[in-house]
Amino acid sequence: GRRNKLLPSPKKQARNPLILRTVASAFAFHRLAVVWCAPTMSMKGVVVGLMCALLLVTVGRVLSIEGTVLLSVVTNVLACLLSRDETYYDLTGSATHLAVVVTSFLGAPATKRQVLASFAAAVWAARLGTFLFLRMAKDGRDSRFDKVRTKPIAFFAVWLIQALWVVVIELPVVLLNRVGGGGDDDDPPLGSLRDVAGFGLWVAGFALEVAADTQKFVFRCQHKDAFMRRGLWRYSRHPNFAGEILLWTGLALVATSATPESRAPWLSPAFTALILTKVSGIPPLEKS
Repeated sequence: GRRNKLLPSPKKQARNPLILRTVASAFAFHRLAVVWCAPTMSMKGVVVGLMCALLLVTVGRVLSIEGTVLLSVVTNVLACLLSRDETYYDLTGSATHLAVVVTSFLGAPATKRQVLASFAAAVWAARLGTFLFLRMAKDGRDSRFDKVRTKPIAFFAVWLIQALWVVVIELPVVLLNRVGGGGDDDDPPLGSLRDVAGFGLWVAGFALEVAADTQKFVFRCQHKDAFMRRGLWRYSRHPNFAGEILLWTGLALVATSATPESRAPWLSPAFTALILTKVSGIPPLEKS
């Protein structure tokens, strides 16, 4: 009797199957990590991996984009399992971005706003992924992986971070592409002040990021260990990151043209700023 009182009722169990499965999966993953990689694993990697998994499940469930989450996770997990190093990490990220954008667009009514926003996201992803791959191929390694190459769980967690990054960053495009046809009240005609400002910010941010990356790449080819203080880098320590945050702010603004009441698209520039300033952008660069 007492044992039964401590258990949730069948109605409550049926009401929260996703939460129960998530918790069970988290504990199972933790036990597997301990048994499989105890000698070489990083506890920090386990924690980060579990947090990413829970965030992915939460975002997918709350925003009803489970298909997008699944696509991103499967792509990155397969790439991680097939890779022994970080050679194709950035190319995989770019491919995941493109896959998410294309699949979301294929199910959209293809309004002008959706076409332009999807095209902008695809151009950015293709450019950045190609640039980062060429830079890594030139350097021979990616310094972001220096502490995780020999730690399987931490290495896997980095790929899960990328899966989460793709899902959250592409929220403006994914959510915009779910809006109904051009004649609906939910999708006003292209040309509002938010559209003009949003696409203007995207153009400015993209131009800033491309120019900054190009300037630094050329400089590093000529001065390998010198500190960059030319061009845009005279005015900012990280102008390329500023451009990336700016362009995703623009696409979030465009997305809210069709869904003004939605706040979810703003997670994209916020998460971009968090990743670049606190995780994989500025911190490793400042240490080096």
